Amino acid sequence: FWLGKNIFQQTHYDSAQVYFENAKKLFPNTSNAFRQSEKYLTSCIFAIDAVKAPLPVRKVAMGDTINFLNSQFFPVLTADGETLIFTGITEKNDENMYTTNRIAGGWDVPESISAAINTENNEGTCSISADGRTLVFTACNLPDGLGSCDLYISRKTCKGCSTPLNFGEITNTRNWESPPSLSADGRTLYFASDRQNGFGKKDIWVTNRDQKGQWTTPKNLGAQINTTEDDNAPFIHANGHTLFYASNGLPGMGGYDIYSTQRIDSSWSNPVNIGYPINTISDQVGLFITSDNKTAYYTDDNRGKKQGRALLYTFEVPQSLRDQITPTRYAKGVVLDK
Repeated sequence: FWLGKNIFQQTHYDSAQVYFENAKKLFPNTSNAFRQSEKYLTSCIFAIDAVKAPLPVRKVAMGDTINFLNSQFFPVLTADGETLIFTGITEKNDENMYTTNRIAGGWDVPESISAAINTENNEGTCSISADGRTLVFTACNLPDGLGSCDLYISRKTCKGCSTPLNFGEITNTRNWESPPSLSADGRTLYFASDRQNGFGKKDIWVTNRDQKGQWTTPKNLGAQINTTEDDNAPFIHANGHTLFYASNGLPGMGGYDIYSTQRIDSSWSNPVNIGYPINTISDQVGLFITSDNKTAYYTDDNRGKKQGRALLYTFEVPQSLRDQITPTRYAKGVVLDK
């Protein structure tokens, strides 16, 4: 079993498959080791097929202007694609959010999103409404926090960002709540949590804003989405019914892979691994796809110059994946007469 895991990490999926087939015979059928062997076997078979039929994807690092820290992750954009917000870790191990605007030939130098948001504590993994005026993010160990990491909300005003407000004890718990994903209209919020009554270690949950502007009690997305392992980093596309998320509990290339699912009425379709080489043996998290389905942004954790460095990458969404996502359109303008 341990030989199989080691060789799997080296992406020798054929050899790993042999080890796991032999290991499986040595464990009781009811044991966790037996279930883990089965999971790895399924991943070996998936990975072998995926490598034989790679998607036509060319991942491009976003350059030193954006990747200016040792680790940066969880990119999000406004609907017009003109503003990029992401999370980075400073040399002092302080997690902050940065924003940059598109300029001719690339992106401007990133700046701290706001002094009202970034503090000496950790703030990051944000989501923004399509109009760029509502920001939801994670902050850890703040004085008004309910647990280790909580969800906060801030709104854009004429003076900048409003003072962040804790979502409160209906949404936050004494447990860990993090990567949020806000729907384009700002009325539905998906997030991950390791709270009780889930199916695994971390699960995906959802809450809605009612007619009075209050957020409802979060609901677990169910066993169709959540596994016995970690399910994390949800991203709801601007169309409102295509959900992407990272999981290490489903068959994949190894580590966290990114999966997609479609909301049909009140249920979700079976999650689908979005394929190689978007997913690799390393952890892939924090996917963002633009409203027109043409461009994707995400984090890859070991493709930089330093092993383990998290960089932001972008790539053109392949047609096979684009066909699975209903595109959306937006209107942008200025109101001149109040």
